[in-house]
Amino acid sequence: MDKIIYFDSFAFVGKRMGELQNGIYAIDDVASEMRRCGIHGALLTHTLSREYDPVVGNRLLQEEIGERKNFIPCFVLRPDDLGEFPPVEKYLDEHVIKAARLYPRTQMYGFEEFTCGKILDNLEHREIPLFIEGGRRFVPGFNQASIDELDRACSAHPNLKIVLQGSRWDGMREVFFLMKEHANIMLEFSSQQVNWGIEFFVQYFGAKRFLFGTQFPVMSIGAARAFLDYAEIKEDERRLIAGRNLAELLKVQLVDNEGYRESDDRILVAAMSGKPLSEFNVIDAHAHIVPEGEHVAYSPILFSGADDMVKGDGRLGIRKTCVSEWLGLWLDHDRGNEATLDAMTRYPDHFVGYGAFDPTFVKDWESLLNHWYLNGRFLGIKPYFPRNEIPYNSLKWDPLFAFGDKHSLFALLHPSENFIPEVEEISARYPNLRLLLAHSGMNFRHASDVCELARARRNVYLELTFTDVPDGIIEFMTEKVGGGKILFGTDQPMRDASPQLGWVAYSRISGDEKIKILGNNMEEILSGTRLPSSR
Repeated sequence: MDKIIYFDSFAFVGKRMGELQNGIYAIDDVASEMRRCGIHGALLTHTLSREYDPVVGNRLLQEEIGERKNFIPCFVLRPDDLGEFPPVEKYLDEHVIKAARLYPRTQMYGFEEFTCGKILDNLEHREIPLFIEGGRRFVPGFNQASIDELDRACSAHPNLKIVLQGSRWDGMREVFFLMKEHANIMLEFSSQQVNWGIEFFVQYFGAKRFLFGTQFPVMSIGAARAFLDYAEIKEDERRLIAGRNLAELLKVQLVDNEGYRESDDRILVAAMSGKPLSEFNVIDAHAHIVPEGEHVAYSPILFSGADDMVKGDGRLGIRKTCVSEWLGLWLDHDRGNEATLDAMTRYPDHFVGYGAFDPTFVKDWESLLNHWYLNGRFLGIKPYFPRNEIPYNSLKWDPLFAFGDKHSLFALLHPSENFIPEVEEISARYPNLRLLLAHSGMNFRHASDVCELARARRNVYLELTFTDVPDGIIEFMTEKVGGGKILFGTDQPMRDASPQLGWVAYSRISGDEKIKILGNNMEEILSGTRLPSSR
């Protein structure tokens, strides 16, 4: 059987402002990491084309690519009416352009027919695909074009292939209907990590409309690869998405990466093969559940019941998952905790329960805690600040946290408005309650703050999960606190678990550190709980 060629549709070279802790921006370093991760080629955009002058950035990109046959330049264009860009038609005539990109929001112009129509006409006539970033609800500043603008562009230019990149699970509903309406829209998957998302999209639209992309070096290559490699689709569909669709779109030949050498890291090798990490003790410290047949308003959470969760964990090799039910966090903790208990009852060796509570609706803490913990055998605590807005150091939480301290339970804490001081206070007040700081890997600044706290407090641990899967942040955190303080989590089924697994599996840390992060650390936390026998 032919090997799968991975052709990355969404990668960058060039310096970036801000968080550069992974230190990767030069083309040689980009190429080296892609080679390590089994990426055979990439469509590259230069950051200067986005942040400064497209003409300068495009020229530098061509120079840096040089004779490399596995990298294709993606040219950033801009309207020529103000004289800031060469006449578009002339520029396209003078350059061999396989792909084009626009940055209307970043470069302060509208994505409308009266501003971009001339560019879109030329691309459509020349059969040059347009790549554009959008499809996010929670981070609208990322979007270079809105869904409405894309809808109008697709209607006005039905023969122009438009590749939507960087869309997230929170924008999945809008993206789905946009694709349903317009056959000329294609989708790249790096941030569109909806649970079982590749399977869902491929079943509905077929594999020909999807592209593999990484957003490297900003995001982890491993996260993007794992999302595709663990997807339960046909191998010919996987090959199309991995590289063949992009090669056909750009009218280029796929190029094998002869420089790749197989690693002796067993975790990495298994992940690159899409095989479950069954020989390791993988425990998901941060997950949710939604009963079969129920669907939340917040965002699409697909295949979210206990049966599907266990099936999904099985394909990755996750042995145990710590869950809180979505409704318990969102609105009704009594009903939500019942659903968590049901999953635990059906799969007692797989699910560990977090109790979700809102003090506003608790009348009798003692009977409640006895019910869920002494009888129900929950081991975790999940207060959720984004919904109840009660600071963690408020005495409203004291009955719950004091109970957790007495029995050496663990609490998963989502960042709050005054997070670090609150955790500093309660970690001292409840020294036996293990505090798992959720989403510690969201960005380097936040990671630096929580690492400092974890070094100072023995009962503070750092749970990783975040959609953005920043490249280099696991290495950064491991260097700061050691692998013994970091926990693997997924936030599934709000998003698919596989990118979070790939983020760890492909990280540039030792195999021993990965084993700690993936499950051994959480196993120690679980085994350290001290609940008395059930009543």
